[in-house]
Amino acid sequence: VGTVHPRVISLPEQQLGDGKKKAGGFTKLCSISPALQEFVGASECARTEVVKKLWAYIRENNLQDPSNRRKILCDENLKKIFNVNSIDMFQMNKALTKHIWPLDSDGLSLYPLSLSLSLSLAYTRACASRGYEA
Repeated sequence: VGTVHPRVISLPEQQLGDGKKKAGGFTKLCSISPALQEFVGASECARTEVVKKLWAYIRENNLQDPSNRRKILCDENLKKIFNVNSIDMFQMNKALTKHIWPLDSDGLSLYPLSLSLSLSLAYTRACASRGYEA
């Protein structure tokens, strides 16, 4: 019986005109919330880098619950991001979606635009339901 070697799958990258490769997929740059910017130290970062930095911080400060290593005990810095005293590692990844927003092709965050559109639609619906024009 021979050994089984895992297949290496490479992620596609887009080639730019100047020969540089554009990050895509997991390594794509995203806009991040002010609370997360303060923690990470950058206004744009790939989701994978954010998670790496969070886990490095958690391990460095010994913030995993010794009885349940999946549970993260939030110190003041993590409370600013997650607004809880403790969080499960899987909940942490889900909670990060509130702090990480995709950038459009021009490098602008899509989150503020979608938020303003949502607020505009809500206002229009509220006015229409009361018989007013928006």
